Amino acid sequence: MTRALALAALSVLTPLAPAATAAAADTTPPEIVLTVRGERGGDGWFTGPVFVGWTVSDPDSPTGWTTEGCVTGTLSDDTKGTVRSCRATSEGGETAKSTTIRIDATPPVVRGARTDRAADAGGWFNRPVTVTWSGEDATSGVASCTRAIYAGPDAAAAAPAGTCTDRAGNVSAPVRHALRYDATAPAVTGVSPSRPPAATGWFTAPVELVWSGADATSGVAACTTVHYAGPDREGGGPAGTCTDHAGNTAPPVAAEVRYDATPPRLGDVRARVRRGAAHVSWSTLAGQVRVSRAPGLGGRASSVLYRGDGHRLVDRRIRRGRRYVYTVLAVDRAGNGSQAEAAIGPRRTAWLVAPRPGARLTAPPVLRWRAVREARFYNVQLFRGRRKILSRWPARARLALTRTWRFGGRAQRLRPGRYRWYVWPGYGSRSAPRYGRLLGRRTFTVR
Repeated sequence: MTRALALAALSVLTPLAPAATAAAADTTPPEIVLTVRGERGGDGWFTGPVFVGWTVSDPDSPTGWTTEGCVTGTLSDDTKGTVRSCRATSEGGETAKSTTIRIDATPPVVRGARTDRAADAGGWFNRPVTVTWSGEDATSGVASCTRAIYAGPDAAAAAPAGTCTDRAGNVSAPVRHALRYDATAPAVTGVSPSRPPAATGWFTAPVELVWSGADATSGVAACTTVHYAGPDREGGGPAGTCTDHAGNTAPPVAAEVRYDATPPRLGDVRARVRRGAAHVSWSTLAGQVRVSRAPGLGGRASSVLYRGDGHRLVDRRIRRGRRYVYTVLAVDRAGNGSQAEAAIGPRRTAWLVAPRPGARLTAPPVLRWRAVREARFYNVQLFRGRRKILSRWPARARLALTRTWRFGGRAQRLRPGRYRWYVWPGYGSRSAPRYGRLLGRRTFTVR
């Protein structure tokens, strides 16, 4: 840095000795008085222009005195140390004085700031962090810089400010350090199922429970998702939470779930004939029971004879020698049902032989049934769901299914699923057939 010295040069004259005819001896050197005026800073530094002045006197000197240096003036430029001196000599001796002037009127420069640790999560701080500023000063040097703990408020663009101070006491302009701060946990705003419950208000099958939340500063990063598949309960449920981008986690919030995937227990379903009436009984803990009969009333295929929460039914509308099948269905509050059957009357001949009802198979089955006297052929129909996918007219009481075939102009395949098959006896000729009553209906499942 260029140092400029602005001095008002003063002529230092040696005063004339007072006129005397007889001079006394001078035994004392001159006296020098130094005057320094300026704004003082710290550690012996000035922070602005400094006036340096010298006053020389020697009343005892009959012949006066001489000086060397003793420049009076003002120093304005920054300096790490400028020496000013004054020497005065008379017959009584010599006196010398000097002073070193250090001036620093320029504030230091902040070069940056750093935190005492890395961000806690996703570039965000979620707890108090210490920020330390650093800088430089060309003249007196940096004495200290701000060291501050930032503990809020939450902000996406927090900018605490810091300064540096030099040894002379000059303070820099404040410099801000940008950081993202969020120490507040998000709020859980709700829990939503992935689908609505059944009409009964209960879930009867596994369901996804999804928590949602809100966060005012860093935003919600993730919330809990639970695949709930039990246990059965009426109220209460698993707990979930939300986490924001700063890593704060909300207190857990429990879901309210009405879940029942367990069918009611139904047992001891019995049907007996006493005194010309059918007595049907059952045991269950379910709330409601429905009992139907096949064949039903008035020529219908089936009729519901009872609805309620009892445990028995007396059916007096039966005919001697006929077979009746009673189906008891127990339904709980969630809509789960359990079903069982009991029958009275003579047992019908089971025309269908194989595979057994509800069989689970890995290979194409051979469908077999009892031969019907005088039947010349049979019609076998196979359904998958509601769709008919095969119709054949074998002459024998058996039909071997294959893995692939064609029906209705389309290629068909025996793929995994549940199948129903029916058999009718055929009479007459294939060109003019007559069919008897359905021999039966069964199901099987291909795995």
